[in-house]
Amino acid sequence: MTRHAKPASLPDDDIETLSAVLPAGATLHALLKAVHAGIPPS
Repeated sequence: MTRHAKPASLPDDDIETLSAVLPAGATLHALLKAVHAGIPPS
């Protein structure tokens, strides 16, 4: 979660890492949006 900028070219290992991390990041983002919208955290 430290790298936010996407380099122009990615090694295969980085692509695999991003593939695994991005869905989790999107889920976390959705949860944060829900919390900020007033839904209490579980």
